[in-house]
Amino acid sequence: MIKARRSILAVLLLLISFPARAAEPVAATVETTLTTLDRQIRQFALDGDAATFFASEKGPSAEDHFTIVLDKPVSAKSIEAMTGQPDGGRQVVGGALEVSPDGRTFQKLASFADGQARGGPVQEPVRAIRIKPGASDSPIAIREISITSDPPVSVFKYPVEFAVNVSDAPS
Repeated sequence: MIKARRSILAVLLLLISFPARAAEPVAATVETTLTTLDRQIRQFALDGDAATFFASEKGPSAEDHFTIVLDKPVSAKSIEAMTGQPDGGRQVVGGALEVSPDGRTFQKLASFADGQARGGPVQEPVRAIRIKPGASDSPIAIREISITSDPPVSVFKYPVEFAVNVSDAPS
């Protein structure tokens, strides 16, 4: 009886002494066919700050997209996309929030209403999250994409974007 108690006590001490480590956050990149307006870079849509935003130079076409690509798949509990500037202008009207297990084939998760779309949980692991805005003559702003997942997705702490002009490059 005493041996059994010592074994149980030892197992409990091991569980208490070594708490489970939190999973390392998953890094992300942003890909888009939309041209950036001035300094309103695409990384602002995933920086954890609702006061900053990505802004497009022109209105989106039916082929345009704004895609978050994850370094590895995550189990997504919820995904929310807030669009529009803080004053309410430039919201996505129409369009969809989509997810992909492989970054190539996408499924609709939610539709945009009042500049927002949210959905989840997602049954399959998610490797990419895409906003497909409806075609519009008006430029758009994507304020924040919030992803609640396991493991968590990293936000851009120091957003920066490089634009390379290759128009004068030799063929």
